[in-house]
Amino acid sequence: MRLAYLDGLRGIFSLSVVVFHIFYIFLPTAITGDPNTAHLSWSGERILSLLPQFLYNGNCGVCVFFVLSGFVLSWRFWERRETTLLTSAALRRYIRLTAPALASILLTYLLMKAGWMRTEAVFPVAHSFPLVGEIFRFPASFLAALREGCWDIYFGYDPRISYNPVLWTMEVEMKGSFLSFAFLALFGRRTGRWFLYLVLVLLFWKTYYLSFVLGVALSDLACSSEGRSLWQRLAAWRSLSWAALGVGVLMSSYIPDGRHEVFRWMNFSCFAAHQVDSEGFYHILGAAFLVYGVLQSALLKRILAKPHLVLVGKYSFALYLVHVPVLCSLGGAVFLHFLHDGHAYGYSLALAVLASIPVIALLTYAMHRMVEKPANALAKRAEGWFAEREIHH
Repeated sequence: MRLAYLDGLRGIFSLSVVVFHIFYIFLPTAITGDPNTAHLSWSGERILSLLPQFLYNGNCGVCVFFVLSGFVLSWRFWERRETTLLTSAALRRYIRLTAPALASILLTYLLMKAGWMRTEAVFPVAHSFPLVGEIFRFPASFLAALREGCWDIYFGYDPRISYNPVLWTMEVEMKGSFLSFAFLALFGRRTGRWFLYLVLVLLFWKTYYLSFVLGVALSDLACSSEGRSLWQRLAAWRSLSWAALGVGVLMSSYIPDGRHEVFRWMNFSCFAAHQVDSEGFYHILGAAFLVYGVLQSALLKRILAKPHLVLVGKYSFALYLVHVPVLCSLGGAVFLHFLHDGHAYGYSLALAVLASIPVIALLTYAMHRMVEKPANALAKRAEGWFAEREIHH
């Protein structure tokens, strides 16, 4: 059984990541608030930059994905406490993650070989973030693409020579998944595991793996027999879930550049002293608070379980993988064509987005149906083959 409302939450944040990358490439002022990079009315882009950025914060969206992964990978375990569930999930994990990621890399490889990437031309015109001008400038190699899709995304990722910049998350996703499996296998039956969560928080508080620790802890609190009584007592405080959502919105919108007084107050000196990425740290905590608020709110669960949101969540991984190559090729080409024809910046960008949306939707559907689903089926067959060998041995 799938938790439909969590699919809906994942769907919302997958769309927020797409919006973030449109801003990242074409409207950087909407993120930074810097008037020197504005193209539309500066006040308009400035208003966007002043909104709670969890609505279009790519890093926050990724942190929500990580917290949800920790939660979903562990919630079945609390019902039966069987390590075979963990072994089954671990055996399937590599294939389920790698096949779609590799497909997105091969898509970008074809676009690069055809000469259709436009980031190098868009960058100076749009005053994009520096990474936009650096990506896709290396010679396309089929063997290098295969190596990145099968190995480098987990053990040697380099954004400067990546065929898909969003794949920086794959190492965290894979290693965070196995961190979750290992914790559950070793300590999932121990009553003293709550102290170990604190130990793991202290160990991983400088990394994105903290999000997996918090996701597993939330799952334990909500789903295990030991945590359920406390969870029910917390649920009785209805205002607590809304307070958690408010804190989650604040932390998820954190920007360390001091444009908001409250963010300057949140930028503690200990972060610099301990070499902590304050933005990543707050976004992880914010994501955990947002997930907690949803888990405790019957109203939000009903809203997020709406079929259209659940459908977007179902396709969220495919959407995450294909949208940047389309925006950087078709989107960039349409944008530059109309801009060079003398049309206004906003008009050119609107047409670029409108042209990209149906292609992103089509590729998302194709990725899910032709890659994700067959990969899941292959992973199950591989798991069965492995289990048979173990029995025979």
